[in-house]
Amino acid sequence: MPDTLALQRPQYFVANDREIAFFRGDTYLTALRRAGIEIPTMCNDPELTPSGSCRLCLIELENGKLVTSCNMTPQPGSSIETHSQNAETKRQTLIELIIASHPLKCTVCDKSGNCDLEDLAYDYVPADRLTVFDGKLPPLPDNEVNEFFMLDYSMCIRCAKCVQVVDEIQHCGVLSMENKGFDVFPSTGFGQTFHEAGCVACGNCVTVCPVDALKPLSVIKAGREPQFDRVKTTCVYCGVGCQFEFVVNKRKNQIVYVDSVMPNRLEERAEVNGLSLCVKGRFGTDFIHHPDRLTSPLIKENGEFREASWDEAFDVIESRFKQVLQEHGPDAFSILSSAKCTNEENYLLQKFARAAIKTNNIDHCARLCHASTVTGLVRTFGSGAMTNSIHDLTHDADVIFIIGSNTTEAHPVIGVKIKQAVVAGTARLIVADPRKIELARMAEIHMQQRPGTDIALINGMLKVIIENNLVDHEFVRERTEGYDDLLRELEKVDVAEMAQIAGVQESEIRDAALLYGQAETAAIVYSMGITQHSTGTMNVVSLANLAMVTGNVGREGTGVNPLRGQNNVQGACDLGALPNVLPGYQQVSDETVRQIFSDHWNTELSGVAGLTVVEMMHAAHAGDIKAMWIMGENPALSDPNVNKVREALATEGMFLVVQDLFLSETAKFADVVLPASSFAEKSGTFTNTERRVQRVRPAIAPLGNSQADWKIIAELLRRFGIAAEYQTPDDILREVASVTPIYAGITPERLEPNGITWPCRSEEDPGTRILHSEQFARPGGKGRIIGVEFQDAAELPDANYPFVLTTGRNLYHFHTGEMTHRSKGLHERRPYELTEINPIDAMRLGIEEGEKIRLTSRRGTLVTRAKIVEKVKPGVIFMTFHHREAQANLLTNDVLDPYAKIPELKVAAIKVERLTLLAD
Repeated sequence: MPDTLALQRPQYFVANDREIAFFRGDTYLTALRRAGIEIPTMCNDPELTPSGSCRLCLIELENGKLVTSCNMTPQPGSSIETHSQNAETKRQTLIELIIASHPLKCTVCDKSGNCDLEDLAYDYVPADRLTVFDGKLPPLPDNEVNEFFMLDYSMCIRCAKCVQVVDEIQHCGVLSMENKGFDVFPSTGFGQTFHEAGCVACGNCVTVCPVDALKPLSVIKAGREPQFDRVKTTCVYCGVGCQFEFVVNKRKNQIVYVDSVMPNRLEERAEVNGLSLCVKGRFGTDFIHHPDRLTSPLIKENGEFREASWDEAFDVIESRFKQVLQEHGPDAFSILSSAKCTNEENYLLQKFARAAIKTNNIDHCARLCHASTVTGLVRTFGSGAMTNSIHDLTHDADVIFIIGSNTTEAHPVIGVKIKQAVVAGTARLIVADPRKIELARMAEIHMQQRPGTDIALINGMLKVIIENNLVDHEFVRERTEGYDDLLRELEKVDVAEMAQIAGVQESEIRDAALLYGQAETAAIVYSMGITQHSTGTMNVVSLANLAMVTGNVGREGTGVNPLRGQNNVQGACDLGALPNVLPGYQQVSDETVRQIFSDHWNTELSGVAGLTVVEMMHAAHAGDIKAMWIMGENPALSDPNVNKVREALATEGMFLVVQDLFLSETAKFADVVLPASSFAEKSGTFTNTERRVQRVRPAIAPLGNSQADWKIIAELLRRFGIAAEYQTPDDILREVASVTPIYAGITPERLEPNGITWPCRSEEDPGTRILHSEQFARPGGKGRIIGVEFQDAAELPDANYPFVLTTGRNLYHFHTGEMTHRSKGLHERRPYELTEINPIDAMRLGIEEGEKIRLTSRRGTLVTRAKIVEKVKPGVIFMTFHHREAQANLLTNDVLDPYAKIPELKVAAIKVERLTLLAD
């Protein structure tokens, strides 16, 4: 029983002579299902408002009346029959009427074996009554076939579940029921395609369709459902941590499609996402079977790769690593771990760096996305992670303040949940973003600040909150320190001046401050628009100040909530893939901590913090790094100033090992390339953005001769004399628990069904949904308020480079595109970069829509295509970093935040030129 129900006192009714408990919010149907009594239905889903439109869920009341159970509230003491003769007769007739206007193509239907109507017909309709009613289809539009799914109108039973999903889950308005009576059907309207109508291809309408009307393209002639297995796992894209099922043809070792985890009872669904998935999670996993997959180790000889056996590859790596270690010492090594790999794999790779090589030169892409989150929140709160849960954020916050997060594209399922809260009226929305993102249209206040001016904006809000006596003085007094430091800094702040710096209206800052400060519960949501700056740490500190001053920490619906960019960037940080901390954020400089790990690993460890990602590349460029191992990272595209990175990777005399799914831009520089298995081919755990540790399960066998990353690392650990007798990743997780206090209670056996959130300090600990509820994680238990002075970005526009370039993500691609450009539908939907430029700038430069333009910074140049939009202000250019042919990081600045060592990827000065003009 869910916790929310356990707190209620049940009432009872009688069904089929059995007493049934029900609770507030139940219908007869939900209570019956909880009791294990199933009633047929075709239009019902526990996440949708019950409509009763199919009428199949009939129950008979004491007075003989038949009613739909899905939308009727139980009456205490009532008595009903679920399968009375009257109800069953009417149910059969209703099914026969549905069949009358539905083609009987079951022998060739792709959904056969997983079709609700087929199952009901089998249970209720004798063969001689399959055509007892003469139905007809209304005039219908042409079928829709897009990059991801198809809609066959002839198969539609007009249950309207697809329309409900659009209206109640996705809130995109793509579908409505057209016409009336028997002629009704779901339509995008005005002859539009789904895409033209605003469809984002989440596929949620596809997953609720009970028949073969809506279906993924990948199921067509792929086999029948009874031939398939279903494997529940965790998505490999962003940090939301959605759970879904791989539907697998085991005989062919092939993933057929992705489906939501959809039991009939809401409390049994995936806690993070329910039925919701985004386009990448549902339709973007076909990269797994792409012909570019690496299936054998590669060794470079005379500038060319040749296939090799695993033994030969391991021998070469062992020999070269030991040679470097002997000739140059541990400081000549650098190792990049991966936010795409499991917790267990990240733990093993940092163990290899520290125990086998004796170096702390271990880092990963968190350095490029949320290093300033860890640094800033550790300084202020003592813990560098999201303070509240996703459910808490989207169900309990009166006000949500989103800054530097294009949530509906970068974290689509959280974005959808925020939309639901705003539409329901339970949350009011403030957005601060340099672009007019989708959520800006739903916000009461949108502050479109100049990139790099977040501190000015936040300081302005803090000043207004203090001026209007909206400070939670009791919270500040009892639970924080440093408030006077903030007051001294804010004495120098003029709100009008802050507004001018940020490029917003003073009234917008004042209105936002009052809305946030007056709320009973207010939550902050941010992402890389805050962190990827040379002032990233202080941006985060400023947000922590805002939350603490108003007492919005440690309670439901409050907190500071960084949305992590990749599926396991949180876990990679947790498990020590950072140069200054061991697993569990335990400092490498702490001798007591080091001794614990030394005892477990039976070797001495270095107490000197290592190099960060960018520092590694600088050291390699200088010739100081002689051996580098990169697992699942692509710095040749993802790092700033990639021209310099590529020079570093090509440094003569450096031995480079790359472990990946594909021959990435980085792998092309390698001396040895190791073929890794995808997340669909291995087990382990990922930790999502809300600190939830969840299972990853193998759906298919490893492709070709590829191996799981943990097996590769374990072999090299053994070759370097470090004990690594792991039979499964579960053995590694148990070792993690033994040395990592915040994971101490997280064991393989406790992860079902929906994972555990850390800190979880014992096997009796249920996990922690809300951080800092009683005290902060800092010494002394108090949060630290720090006065922050505004500082401009390191590089500002000038006469030679008059535009500001800012970067971000697009819904249809991910990171450097190694996976999504190998997903057929995703690549077709967005095959190349479209760089946003304001119409005023485009007109001044003579640039037309779709025209090729050249962007140039002090570090590099590229050619891209123009997308003329008012989403960006004049003087601002926006592009993503997903496309190989237009690599944004040729332009970006590798100047570092002094505390987190994160590069300034969000602000670079560039010039824009019309390419055709240059050609003329």
